[in-house]
Amino acid sequence: MVGGSVVHPIDVIKVRQQLFGMKDGFGVGSSWVARARTTSFAATTSALLKEEGAAGLFRGVTAGLLRQAAFVGTKFVLYEQLKQRAADGNGELAFSARVGCGLAAGTGGALVGNPFDLAMVRMQADGKLPLDMQRGYNNGLEAIARIVREKGVGTLWRGCQATVARGAIITASQFAIYD
Repeated sequence: MVGGSVVHPIDVIKVRQQLFGMKDGFGVGSSWVARARTTSFAATTSALLKEEGAAGLFRGVTAGLLRQAAFVGTKFVLYEQLKQRAADGNGELAFSARVGCGLAAGTGGALVGNPFDLAMVRMQADGKLPLDMQRGYNNGLEAIARIVREKGVGTLWRGCQATVARGAIITASQFAIYD
């Protein structure tokens, strides 16, 4: 969670670059390729600091911390439980079984963490929305409660397939190799 807090400003800048770094225009004639605006890391950081101050760098940090606790905590617990069940009589576990346990643990962690990831990204993006469209969440828990109230509980798992794929692959590769 400390690491997540330290790198959170970089994540905010990344989200701003991803969401707001493209022009609306398309190529001329039959070329329908969107042209990217040059929005460097430094330019995005400078604009964010100018428009929102240093606090803008920490938009969504509470949801980010909740995501870290939910995702990382869940995947560590699941991995250990799955390893114990998959081990042979001598407590040994083949590398392929460790990969399988990691895939399952990463999937579980991502399912549990996705609501907080969604809240974090919405909070990070809020500062670039027009004032009348900003959500103004005060913290990650309030964001979750409002999303459920305003959009329904299913909305908390929007984008979950990509989160699960990423979480499963990262967890399987990290845990199987580290273990």
